[in-house]
Amino acid sequence: MAAEFAAGNRRVFSTALAEGIATGSNAAKKTVLFINRRGSARFVLCRTCGHVPEVSALFDGAGRCIAARRLLRCHMVRLSRPCSRRLGTKCGDGPVREFGAGTERVAAEAARLFPSAVIVRMDSDTTTRIGDHARLLDRFAGAGDILVGTQMVAKGLDFPTVTLVGAVAADLDLHVAD
Repeated sequence: MAAEFAAGNRRVFSTALAEGIATGSNAAKKTVLFINRRGSARFVLCRTCGHVPEVSALFDGAGRCIAARRLLRCHMVRLSRPCSRRLGTKCGDGPVREFGAGTERVAAEAARLFPSAVIVRMDSDTTTRIGDHARLLDRFAGAGDILVGTQMVAKGLDFPTVTLVGAVAADLDLHVAD
């Protein structure tokens, strides 16, 4: 990804992964994308003053912005706060930018790049009720093209039409203290 970044690719996906997904989609093949983080970003930062709002910095980045609900939430201490473009900036001026990726951002990027694909997201945010796992896997087995998920998509699934599995941002947690 360092070479991709140097070449101007600022997307979540490498060129090779995006091309593989496109090739599979054209041949009615399915893709599984694994990322070991839910949400849309690992942390947010003011682009003007560099301030990181405290809820996004708790517990080595446990805070994350939930884009669909525009919330910053830390699941460790059950703290949440509305997420705005100027949230928590010390300068009160700078735009806030999300850094990192999670299942929500990966699914959104896949939907943007592959608008006709049926994308199923599977993480602890989408599997809160009894039967959600089975419902999401049935949806993927039927009409789904791309399954995006956390650890729960990395073990024990058997879909004969899955021809590509991608680990997105695999090095995301390599340098985290825990």
